[in-house]
Amino acid sequence: MFLYDLTEEERSAFPTLARAVIHADQRLCSHEHDYLERLQRELIVEAEQLSFDQALAAFRTPAARRAAYCELLAIAWIDEGFADEEAVLLERIAGEWRLSPDDQVAIHQWVHEQTAHVARARQLFVAAG
Repeated sequence: MFLYDLTEEERSAFPTLARAVIHADQRLCSHEHDYLERLQRELIVEAEQLSFDQALAAFRTPAARRAAYCELLAIAWIDEGFADEEAVLLERIAGEWRLSPDDQVAIHQWVHEQTAHVARARQLFVAAG
């Protein structure tokens, strides 16, 4: 959604965070695998091999942090469930990035609404044959 708004450094660090969220529940569904492949094509930069903390530090501005958090939340919803391990990791990220509780709630609501819209759109595509 917002990956194009990130700097090259942030786009390069994002896959580290995305993989952390995807692997948090120690299950990899086909949607998550497909997402990782699409992500690499979409970012148009080489993903750096960074530690989780280094990847977090690459996001320096509040706008970049909010954009990345939206993306990470959407990733957590890919497998149509929000595992406890993913929630714990996302809480850690929100804390490290100093996202306010109000910001977190607003972002969670927005992402939940958007994922519902995407699911409905996919149903329309399938119904159209």
